[in-house]
Amino acid sequence: MRKIKNYISNLKIKSFKGLEDVEIRDCRKLNILIGENNAGKTTVLEAVRCFYKPWDYMEYINILKRNPYADFSSFSLLQQMFNQRNHSDLVEVTAEIDKKEYSLKIKKELEKVEEKTFEEKVLEEVEKFYIKELKDNNIDKGKLKKENDFVKISSMKDGDKILELISNVDSKLIHILYEMFRNTEESPREKLEKIKLFKNAEAKKSIIIERLNMYFSFLNKKNNLNFYKNNFSVKQDEKYTEEFLKVKYSNPLDYLLDNYSNEAIDTVIKSGEKNKIIEILKLFEESVFDFNILSDGQIIVNLKNKKGENISIGISNFGDGMKKALVLISKLIACENGILLIDELETGIHKDVMGKIFNYILNEAEKYNVQLFVATHSLEAIETLLVNCKGNLEDISVHRLEHYQDSIYTKRFSGERAYDIVVEEGRDLR
Repeated sequence: MRKIKNYISNLKIKSFKGLEDVEIRDCRKLNILIGENNAGKTTVLEAVRCFYKPWDYMEYINILKRNPYADFSSFSLLQQMFNQRNHSDLVEVTAEIDKKEYSLKIKKELEKVEEKTFEEKVLEEVEKFYIKELKDNNIDKGKLKKENDFVKISSMKDGDKILELISNVDSKLIHILYEMFRNTEESPREKLEKIKLFKNAEAKKSIIIERLNMYFSFLNKKNNLNFYKNNFSVKQDEKYTEEFLKVKYSNPLDYLLDNYSNEAIDTVIKSGEKNKIIEILKLFEESVFDFNILSDGQIIVNLKNKKGENISIGISNFGDGMKKALVLISKLIACENGILLIDELETGIHKDVMGKIFNYILNEAEKYNVQLFVATHSLEAIETLLVNCKGNLEDISVHRLEHYQDSIYTKRFSGERAYDIVVEEGRDLR
Protein backbone atom coordinates (compact mmCIF):
# COMPACT_ATOMS: atom_id res chain seq x y z
CA MET A 1 0.00 0.00 0.00
CA ARG A 2 1.49 3.34 -1.03
CA LYS A 3 1.77 5.97 1.65
CA ILE A 4 0.91 9.55 0.80
CA LYS A 5 1.17 12.77 2.73
CA ASN A 6 -2.11 13.93 4.28
CA TYR A 7 -3.61 10.48 3.87
CA ILE A 8 -6.92 10.19 5.76
CA SER A 9 -7.18 6.56 6.85
CA ASN A 10 -10.23 6.78 9.13
CA LEU A 11 -12.99 9.33 9.52
CA LYS A 12 -15.48 9.55 12.40
CA ILE A 13 -18.47 11.87 12.13
CA LYS A 14 -20.81 12.62 15.04
CA SER A 15 -23.93 14.81 14.93
CA PHE A 16 -22.91 16.60 11.73
CA LYS A 17 -25.99 17.54 9.72
CA GLY A 18 -27.91 14.29 9.02
CA LEU A 19 -25.16 11.98 10.24
CA GLU A 20 -25.53 11.02 13.89
CA ASP A 21 -22.66 8.57 14.27
CA VAL A 22 -20.88 7.37 11.13
CA GLU A 23 -17.40 5.95 10.62
CA ILE A 24 -15.61 5.62 7.28
CA ARG A 25 -12.93 3.02 8.02
CA ASP A 26 -9.74 2.00 6.28
CA CYS A 27 -9.75 4.67 3.58
CA ARG A 28 -7.43 4.18 0.61
CA LYS A 29 -6.06 6.25 -2.27
CA LEU A 30 -9.47 6.17 -4.01
CA ASN A 31 -12.56 6.10 -1.81
CA ILE A 32 -15.93 5.60 -3.49
CA LEU A 33 -19.05 6.63 -1.55
CA ILE A 34 -22.25 5.01 -2.77
CA GLY A 35 -25.88 4.88 -1.64
CA GLU A 36 -29.34 6.18 -2.42
CA ASN A 37 -30.23 9.86 -2.50
CA ASN A 38 -30.12 11.56 0.93
CA ALA A 39 -28.00 8.77 2.37
CA GLY A 40 -25.32 11.26 3.42
CA LYS A 41 -22.67 10.88 0.70
CA THR A 42 -22.28 14.63 0.19
CA THR A 43 -22.28 15.18 3.96
CA VAL A 44 -19.26 12.89 4.27
CA LEU A 45 -17.45 15.00 1.67
CA GLU A 46 -18.40 18.12 3.62
CA ALA A 47 -16.98 16.58 6.81
CA VAL A 48 -13.64 16.10 5.02
CA ARG A 49 -13.82 19.70 3.78
CA CYS A 50 -13.92 20.85 7.41
CA PHE A 51 -10.21 20.02 7.66
CA TYR A 52 -9.29 22.55 4.98
CA LYS A 53 -9.54 25.61 7.24
CA PRO A 54 -10.88 24.24 10.54
CA TRP A 55 -10.64 27.58 12.39
CA ASP A 56 -12.37 29.67 9.72
CA TYR A 57 -16.14 29.94 10.30
CA MET A 58 -16.60 31.54 6.86
CA GLU A 59 -15.36 28.31 5.30
CA TYR A 60 -18.15 26.43 7.10
CA ILE A 61 -20.67 28.81 5.58
CA ASN A 62 -19.24 28.05 2.11
CA ILE A 63 -19.48 24.31 2.83
CA LEU A 64 -23.04 24.43 4.11
CA LYS A 65 -24.59 26.52 1.37
CA ARG A 66 -23.07 24.22 -1.31
CA ASN A 67 -24.16 26.54 -4.11
CA PRO A 68 -21.69 29.48 -4.00
CA TYR A 69 -24.33 31.82 -5.47
CA ALA A 70 -27.09 30.95 -2.99
CA ASP A 71 -28.11 33.73 -0.62
CA PHE A 72 -28.90 32.29 2.79
CA SER A 73 -28.70 33.71 6.29
CA SER A 74 -25.37 32.76 7.88
CA PHE A 75 -27.22 32.23 11.16
CA SER A 76 -29.61 29.67 9.68
CA LEU A 77 -26.83 27.94 7.71
CA LEU A 78 -24.67 27.41 10.77
CA GLN A 79 -27.69 26.06 12.64
CA GLN A 80 -27.99 23.36 9.97
CA MET A 81 -24.51 22.10 10.83
CA PHE A 82 -25.91 20.44 13.96
CA ASN A 83 -27.96 17.24 13.81
CA GLN A 84 -31.63 18.13 14.16
CA ARG A 85 -32.85 14.60 14.87
CA ASN A 86 -30.98 14.19 18.14
CA HIS A 87 -31.09 17.94 19.01
CA SER A 88 -27.33 17.95 19.32
CA ASP A 89 -25.39 21.06 20.24
CA LEU A 90 -21.99 19.49 19.52
CA VAL A 91 -20.43 18.46 16.20
CA GLU A 92 -17.38 16.23 16.28
CA VAL A 93 -15.35 15.18 13.24
CA THR A 94 -12.19 13.13 13.80
CA ALA A 95 -9.70 12.21 11.09
CA GLU A 96 -6.84 9.78 11.46
CA ILE A 97 -3.92 11.01 9.38
CA ASP A 98 -0.53 9.25 9.40
CA LYS A 99 -1.61 7.27 12.49
CA LYS A 100 -2.48 10.44 14.44
CA GLU A 101 -6.00 11.52 15.33
CA TYR A 102 -7.09 15.10 14.79
CA SER A 103 -10.40 15.99 16.38
CA LEU A 104 -12.50 18.99 15.42
CA LYS A 105 -15.27 19.94 17.86
CA ILE A 106 -17.82 22.69 17.29
CA LYS A 107 -20.19 23.58 20.11
CA LYS A 108 -23.17 25.88 19.87
CA GLU A 109 -25.05 27.80 22.50
CA LEU A 110 -28.33 29.55 21.88
CA GLU A 111 -29.27 32.40 24.15
CA LYS A 112 -32.41 34.47 24.01
CA VAL A 113 -31.78 38.20 24.10
CA GLU A 114 -33.90 41.32 23.80
CA GLU A 115 -33.46 43.50 20.77
CA LYS A 116 -35.00 46.79 19.78
CA THR A 117 -37.64 46.84 17.10
CA PHE A 118 -36.77 48.14 13.68
CA GLU A 119 -39.03 51.14 14.33
CA GLU A 120 -37.04 52.05 17.43
CA LYS A 121 -33.78 51.78 15.53
CA VAL A 122 -35.11 54.07 12.79
CA LEU A 123 -36.28 56.63 15.31
CA GLU A 124 -32.87 56.62 16.96
CA GLU A 125 -31.24 57.32 13.59
CA VAL A 126 -33.62 60.20 12.95
CA GLU A 127 -32.99 61.49 16.46
CA LYS A 128 -29.25 61.49 15.79
CA PHE A 129 -29.89 63.44 12.60
CA TYR A 130 -31.72 66.24 14.42
CA ILE A 131 -29.24 66.33 17.31
CA LYS A 132 -26.52 66.86 14.72
CA GLU A 133 -28.56 69.70 13.25
CA LEU A 134 -28.65 71.31 16.69
CA LYS A 135 -24.92 70.87 17.31
CA ASP A 136 -23.93 72.09 13.86
CA ASN A 137 -25.76 75.34 14.53
CA ASN A 138 -24.41 75.83 18.07
CA ILE A 139 -27.83 75.64 19.65
CA ASP A 140 -27.91 76.08 23.40
CA LYS A 141 -30.09 73.22 24.60
CA GLY A 142 -31.35 75.29 27.51
CA LYS A 143 -32.20 78.37 25.50
CA LEU A 144 -34.09 78.23 22.26
CA LYS A 145 -33.20 80.98 19.85
CA LYS A 146 -35.33 82.51 17.17
CA GLU A 147 -36.71 80.26 14.45
CA ASN A 148 -34.43 81.81 11.81
CA ASP A 149 -31.37 80.62 13.76
CA PHE A 150 -32.18 77.06 12.77
CA VAL A 151 -31.29 75.53 9.46
CA LYS A 152 -34.50 74.74 7.66
CA ILE A 153 -34.68 71.15 6.45
CA SER A 154 -35.94 72.30 3.10
CA SER A 155 -33.40 70.25 1.17
CA MET A 156 -34.50 66.63 0.94
CA LYS A 157 -31.03 65.21 0.32
CA ASP A 158 -30.47 63.85 3.84
CA GLY A 159 -34.17 63.39 4.40
CA ASP A 160 -34.47 61.04 1.44
CA LYS A 161 -31.69 58.88 2.84
CA ILE A 162 -33.59 58.32 6.06
CA LEU A 163 -36.90 57.84 4.27
CA GLU A 164 -35.22 55.13 2.20
CA LEU A 165 -34.06 53.47 5.42
CA ILE A 166 -37.58 53.33 6.84
CA SER A 167 -39.32 52.23 3.65
CA ASN A 168 -40.38 48.90 5.16
CA VAL A 169 -41.59 49.97 8.60
CA ASP A 170 -45.08 50.70 9.87
CA SER A 171 -47.07 53.12 7.69
CA LYS A 172 -47.95 55.27 10.70
CA LEU A 173 -44.29 55.89 11.43
CA ILE A 174 -43.58 56.63 7.79
CA HIS A 175 -46.35 59.24 7.73
CA ILE A 176 -45.09 60.99 10.88
CA LEU A 177 -41.50 61.10 9.67
CA TYR A 178 -42.60 62.21 6.23
CA GLU A 179 -44.43 65.16 7.76
CA MET A 180 -41.53 66.00 10.04
CA PHE A 181 -39.07 66.30 7.17
CA ARG A 182 -41.38 68.50 5.19
CA ASN A 183 -42.51 70.75 7.99
CA THR A 184 -40.02 73.61 7.85
CA GLU A 185 -41.94 75.70 10.39
CA GLU A 186 -40.87 73.48 13.29
CA SER A 187 -37.42 73.72 14.76
CA PRO A 188 -35.13 70.69 15.13
CA ARG A 189 -35.78 70.94 18.88
CA GLU A 190 -39.52 70.62 18.35
CA LYS A 191 -39.05 67.72 15.99
CA LEU A 192 -36.87 65.96 18.58
CA GLU A 193 -39.67 66.32 21.11
CA LYS A 194 -42.10 64.71 18.65
CA ILE A 195 -39.74 61.80 18.14
CA LYS A 196 -39.47 61.23 21.91
CA LEU A 197 -43.24 61.33 22.33
CA PHE A 198 -43.76 58.85 19.53
CA LYS A 199 -41.08 56.52 20.90
CA ASN A 200 -42.69 56.51 24.34
CA ALA A 201 -46.24 56.13 23.09
CA GLU A 202 -45.98 53.81 20.12
CA ALA A 203 -42.61 52.19 19.56
CA LYS A 204 -41.24 51.29 22.98
CA LYS A 205 -41.15 47.55 22.41
CA SER A 206 -38.60 44.81 22.32
CA ILE A 207 -38.41 41.53 20.46
CA ILE A 208 -36.77 38.30 21.61
CA ILE A 209 -34.18 36.88 19.24
CA GLU A 210 -31.91 33.84 19.41
CA ARG A 211 -28.23 34.62 19.35
CA LEU A 212 -25.87 31.88 18.22
CA ASN A 213 -22.57 31.47 20.04
CA MET A 214 -20.13 28.95 18.58
CA TYR A 215 -16.94 27.63 20.12
CA PHE A 216 -14.31 25.81 18.07
CA SER A 217 -11.75 23.38 19.45
CA PHE A 218 -9.22 21.78 17.11
CA LEU A 219 -5.98 19.94 17.82
CA ASN A 220 -4.38 21.58 20.86
CA LYS A 221 -5.73 25.03 20.08
CA LYS A 222 -8.87 26.37 21.70
CA ASN A 223 -10.42 29.45 20.17
CA ASN A 224 -13.41 31.03 21.87
CA LEU A 225 -14.92 32.64 18.81
CA ASN A 226 -18.32 34.24 19.38
CA PHE A 227 -20.35 34.35 16.18
CA TYR A 228 -23.45 36.47 16.46
CA LYS A 229 -26.33 36.78 14.05
CA ASN A 230 -25.21 40.21 12.88
CA ASN A 231 -21.46 39.80 13.18
CA PHE A 232 -20.44 37.61 10.26
CA SER A 233 -18.80 40.30 8.17
CA VAL A 234 -16.08 41.06 10.72
CA LYS A 235 -12.63 40.41 9.30
CA GLN A 236 -10.98 37.48 11.01
CA ASP A 237 -7.42 37.35 12.28
CA GLU A 238 -5.05 35.56 9.90
CA LYS A 239 -4.43 32.75 12.40
CA TYR A 240 -8.09 31.73 12.05
CA THR A 241 -7.93 31.35 8.26
CA GLU A 242 -4.83 29.20 7.86
CA GLU A 243 -5.00 25.86 6.06
CA PHE A 244 -4.61 22.51 7.78
CA LEU A 245 -5.09 20.22 4.78
CA LYS A 246 -5.14 21.12 1.12
CA VAL A 247 -8.66 20.19 0.01
CA LYS A 248 -10.48 20.92 -3.26
CA TYR A 249 -14.15 20.21 -3.91
CA SER A 250 -15.82 19.55 -7.25
CA ASN A 251 -19.57 20.04 -7.10
CA PRO A 252 -22.06 18.44 -9.54
CA LEU A 253 -22.44 21.65 -11.55
CA ASP A 254 -18.75 22.40 -12.07
CA TYR A 255 -19.01 21.50 -15.73
CA LEU A 256 -21.03 24.70 -16.22
CA LEU A 257 -17.67 26.43 -15.80
CA ASP A 258 -18.46 29.25 -13.40
CA ASN A 259 -15.83 31.60 -12.00
CA TYR A 260 -15.10 29.29 -9.07
CA SER A 261 -14.02 26.57 -11.51
CA ASN A 262 -12.01 29.04 -13.58
CA GLU A 263 -9.95 29.89 -10.50
CA ALA A 264 -8.64 26.31 -10.39
CA ILE A 265 -7.88 26.38 -14.12
CA ASP A 266 -6.05 29.70 -13.74
CA THR A 267 -4.02 28.27 -10.84
CA VAL A 268 -2.85 25.39 -13.04
CA ILE A 269 -1.87 27.76 -15.86
CA LYS A 270 0.16 29.94 -13.49
CA SER A 271 1.91 26.85 -12.10
CA GLY A 272 3.21 26.02 -15.59
CA GLU A 273 1.06 22.90 -15.99
CA LYS A 274 -1.13 24.17 -18.82
CA ASN A 275 -0.01 21.26 -21.01
CA LYS A 276 -1.79 18.86 -18.64
CA ILE A 277 -5.12 20.50 -19.41
CA ILE A 278 -4.36 20.46 -23.14
CA GLU A 279 -3.70 16.71 -22.84
CA ILE A 280 -7.15 16.03 -21.44
CA LEU A 281 -8.77 18.27 -24.06
CA LYS A 282 -7.05 16.14 -26.69
CA LEU A 283 -8.88 13.09 -25.33
CA PHE A 284 -12.02 14.63 -26.81
CA GLU A 285 -10.60 16.51 -29.79
CA GLU A 286 -7.18 15.48 -31.12
CA SER A 287 -6.61 18.72 -33.05
CA VAL A 288 -6.61 20.91 -29.89
CA PHE A 289 -3.23 22.60 -29.37
CA ASP A 290 -4.00 25.44 -26.93
CA PHE A 291 -6.72 27.23 -24.92
CA ASN A 292 -7.10 30.57 -23.15
CA ILE A 293 -9.36 32.22 -20.56
CA LEU A 294 -10.69 35.62 -21.64
CA SER A 295 -11.17 38.56 -19.29
CA ASP A 296 -14.90 37.79 -19.03
CA GLY A 297 -14.19 34.21 -17.92
CA GLN A 298 -14.99 32.56 -21.25
CA ILE A 299 -12.70 29.69 -22.25
CA ILE A 300 -11.54 29.64 -25.89
CA VAL A 301 -10.12 26.43 -27.36
CA ASN A 302 -7.59 26.65 -30.20
CA LEU A 303 -7.55 23.79 -32.72
CA LYS A 304 -7.00 22.97 -36.38
CA ASN A 305 -9.90 22.37 -38.74
CA LYS A 306 -9.96 19.76 -41.52
CA LYS A 307 -8.07 22.14 -43.81
CA GLY A 308 -5.28 22.49 -41.26
CA GLU A 309 -6.23 26.07 -40.42
CA ASN A 310 -5.98 27.41 -36.88
CA ILE A 311 -9.42 28.29 -35.47
CA SER A 312 -10.73 29.35 -32.04
CA ILE A 313 -13.98 28.01 -30.58
CA GLY A 314 -15.67 28.70 -27.25
CA ILE A 315 -15.70 25.65 -25.01
CA SER A 316 -19.49 25.97 -24.74
CA ASN A 317 -19.58 24.49 -28.26
CA PHE A 318 -18.16 21.21 -26.96
CA GLY A 319 -19.87 18.53 -24.92
CA ASP A 320 -20.30 18.52 -21.14
CA GLY A 321 -17.79 15.69 -20.82
CA MET A 322 -14.93 17.91 -22.01
CA LYS A 323 -15.94 20.68 -19.63
CA LYS A 324 -16.24 18.34 -16.66
CA ALA A 325 -12.88 16.73 -17.43
CA LEU A 326 -11.28 20.17 -17.74
CA VAL A 327 -12.49 21.17 -14.27
CA LEU A 328 -11.61 17.87 -12.60
CA ILE A 329 -8.03 17.74 -13.84
CA SER A 330 -7.53 21.44 -12.98
CA LYS A 331 -8.73 20.95 -9.41
CA LEU A 332 -6.68 17.79 -9.04
CA ILE A 333 -3.45 19.55 -10.05
CA ALA A 334 -4.35 22.55 -7.87
CA CYS A 335 -4.54 20.31 -4.77
CA GLU A 336 -1.19 18.56 -5.17
CA ASN A 337 -0.30 16.61 -1.99
CA GLY A 338 -3.87 17.03 -0.81
CA ILE A 339 -7.39 15.68 -1.16
CA LEU A 340 -9.84 16.03 -4.05
CA LEU A 341 -13.54 15.58 -3.29
CA ILE A 342 -15.79 14.80 -6.27
CA ASP A 343 -19.54 14.92 -5.74
CA GLU A 344 -21.77 13.12 -8.25
CA LEU A 345 -18.96 12.10 -10.57
CA GLU A 346 -21.38 11.00 -13.29
CA THR A 347 -23.07 14.41 -13.70
CA GLY A 348 -22.21 15.89 -17.09
CA ILE A 349 -20.19 12.86 -18.26
CA HIS A 350 -21.50 10.32 -20.74
CA LYS A 351 -20.80 6.69 -19.85
CA ASP A 352 -18.84 6.21 -23.11
CA VAL A 353 -16.16 8.70 -22.05
CA MET A 354 -16.31 8.29 -18.28
CA GLY A 355 -13.71 5.52 -18.26
CA LYS A 356 -11.32 7.52 -20.44
CA ILE A 357 -11.63 10.58 -18.19
CA PHE A 358 -11.27 8.78 -14.91
CA ASN A 359 -8.39 6.63 -16.05
CA TYR A 360 -6.50 9.85 -16.82
CA ILE A 361 -7.50 11.35 -13.46
CA LEU A 362 -6.28 8.27 -11.58
CA ASN A 363 -2.90 8.41 -13.30
CA GLU A 364 -2.54 12.12 -12.52
CA ALA A 365 -3.64 11.56 -8.90
CA GLU A 366 -0.71 9.20 -8.55
CA LYS A 367 1.69 11.76 -10.02
CA TYR A 368 0.40 14.65 -7.90
CA ASN A 369 0.01 12.60 -4.71
CA VAL A 370 -3.73 13.26 -4.31
CA GLN A 371 -6.19 11.20 -2.30
CA LEU A 372 -9.65 10.96 -3.89
CA PHE A 373 -13.11 10.78 -2.29
CA VAL A 374 -15.77 10.24 -4.96
CA ALA A 375 -19.54 10.20 -4.33
CA THR A 376 -21.92 8.59 -6.83
CA HIS A 377 -25.24 6.76 -6.97
CA SER A 378 -24.73 5.53 -10.54
CA LEU A 379 -24.14 1.78 -10.98
CA GLU A 380 -22.51 2.50 -14.35
CA ALA A 381 -20.09 4.96 -12.73
CA ILE A 382 -19.14 2.45 -10.02
CA GLU A 383 -18.52 -0.29 -12.58
CA THR A 384 -16.49 2.07 -14.78
CA LEU A 385 -14.30 3.12 -11.87
CA LEU A 386 -13.62 -0.47 -10.84
CA VAL A 387 -12.88 -1.63 -14.40
CA ASN A 388 -10.43 1.21 -14.97
CA CYS A 389 -8.75 0.54 -11.63
CA LYS A 390 -8.47 -3.24 -12.05
CA GLY A 391 -4.69 -3.12 -11.77
CA ASN A 392 -4.80 -1.11 -8.51
CA LEU A 393 -7.75 -2.57 -6.61
CA GLU A 394 -5.71 -2.59 -3.40
CA ASP A 395 -5.78 1.22 -3.53
CA ILE A 396 -9.60 1.35 -3.52
CA SER A 397 -12.22 1.24 -0.79
CA VAL A 398 -15.97 1.41 -1.39
CA HIS A 399 -18.32 2.63 1.34
CA ARG A 400 -22.07 2.16 1.09
CA LEU A 401 -24.24 4.50 3.18
CA GLU A 402 -27.78 3.36 3.81
CA HIS A 403 -30.79 4.18 5.96
CA TYR A 404 -31.96 1.74 8.61
CA GLN A 405 -34.54 2.63 11.28
CA ASP A 406 -34.05 6.39 10.96
CA SER A 407 -30.26 6.13 11.15
CA ILE A 408 -27.50 5.94 8.56
CA TYR A 409 -25.00 3.09 8.60
CA THR A 410 -21.95 2.33 6.50
CA LYS A 411 -20.67 -0.90 5.01
CA ARG A 412 -17.16 -1.17 3.63
CA PHE A 413 -16.01 -3.21 0.63
CA SER A 414 -12.40 -3.67 -0.42
CA GLY A 415 -11.60 -2.84 -4.03
CA GLU A 416 -11.12 -6.53 -4.79
CA ARG A 417 -14.45 -7.55 -3.24
CA ALA A 418 -16.30 -4.69 -4.93
CA TYR A 419 -14.83 -5.70 -8.30
CA ASP A 420 -15.94 -9.32 -7.85
CA ILE A 421 -19.50 -8.32 -6.92
CA VAL A 422 -20.09 -5.55 -9.48
CA VAL A 423 -17.96 -6.59 -12.49
CA GLU A 424 -17.61 -10.34 -12.22
CA GLU A 425 -21.01 -11.19 -10.73
CA GLY A 426 -23.03 -8.25 -12.10
CA ARG A 427 -24.67 -7.55 -8.75
CA ASP A 428 -25.26 -4.38 -6.72
CA LEU A 429 -23.25 -3.65 -3.60
CA ARG A 430 -25.59 -4.36 -0.68
